[in-house]
Amino acid sequence: MPVYSVVLCILFPPLAVYLNKGSGRALVFSIVLTLLLWFPGMIHALITTDN
Repeated sequence: MPVYSVVLCILFPPLAVYLNKGSGRALVFSIVLTLLLWFPGMIHALITTDN
């Protein structure tokens, strides 16, 4: 995973998911997790963009 992707996952998780997976369930799930708490959204983004 490139360094810019990791930084983007940490700073703004939904954007990282969107750039990697596009719009869909993963993006909505990432937005919800980030709005609830930032940390779960970040973990989800790191796992989702790992592929």
